[in-house]
Amino acid sequence: MNTIRGKILIGLICPALLAGCSGSQVQIWANSNSDDPKIYTQQNTHYIHVGEVAQLRIVVQPDIANYVTINLGGQLYMMPKVNPGEYALMKRFDSRWFGVICPVEVQAWRQNGRCDYLIEDNLVRKLATGDDPPDTLLASANTRVCCYQSKVVFDINLPGNKEPDWSKAVLTIFGPENRISTIYQGRVGLEGFTALGRDASGRYTIFYEPNLEQIHKTGKTRMVLTILDSDNKEQTYEIWLDTP
Repeated sequence: MNTIRGKILIGLICPALLAGCSGSQVQIWANSNSDDPKIYTQQNTHYIHVGEVAQLRIVVQPDIANYVTINLGGQLYMMPKVNPGEYALMKRFDSRWFGVICPVEVQAWRQNGRCDYLIEDNLVRKLATGDDPPDTLLASANTRVCCYQSKVVFDINLPGNKEPDWSKAVLTIFGPENRISTIYQGRVGLEGFTALGRDASGRYTIFYEPNLEQIHKTGKTRMVLTILDSDNKEQTYEIWLDTP
């Protein structure tokens, strides 16, 4: 019996992509700056923001697989076929994934007799084959993703010795598609930025964790903090937040 070896291209199409390489018969390609699955570049660990809904897309060349499985951080899924030779899985990376470096393994299979895997509630488990011939592994690939939460930190030294009026402080975020977010100091029942200090050296630390809709997923996001100091004078600070 001849074993047919295929090629897998694995990419995170929306909103960004994975990359890596495993073995001479399997290549993993991706592009972090395009939603077009046909535009690929090679890169290493892919970073996904907390709350991001990503589409993992697999391309099997030639189109000879009967099904494709993906092991995402120890959980096995079956990838639905969306086009000839293309398989896709939507996955939301919520806060439970934060800080986790997640291994990803993709396998393309040729079915021999009964399928070796059973789908139960969208999850997959492998069956004992018994007398049934095992399915043929055509190709496999490995990479990893890391789920992160962006954070902006202002370390500032305000003039004067009195505490500023934080209720009048404003953090302005210039997000994608000309979207502007106005953030105030957080308090009970209202999310916002946190102000700490003054410390022994007279400095304040202001930090905020933006959500996915407030930042540019590629490139930098401009953030401006405006504060009235103890003399009621406006002080402005600017940071350009970089995303992986």
